[in-house]
Amino acid sequence: MHYRILGGTGIEVSRLCLGSMMFGAGGNTDEAEYHRMVATALDAGVDYSVPNPLDAGYTPPAPRRS
Repeated sequence: MHYRILGGTGIEVSRLCLGSMMFGAGGNTDEAEYHRMVATALDAGVDYSVPNPLDAGYTPPAPRRS
């Protein structure tokens, strides 16, 4: 994974993010699949996600990593 500095913040973030537009009521409601997708993204080095602006009432559960 490649990383970049986020604007002038000094915070380093992955160049790719996990979009969540298809999670929740507007798309896939399978929570187990959601957790698999998040785990795959984390394993690949993705370190942030973009919330779904079309479904503001839905907040996906935070993934738990052991």
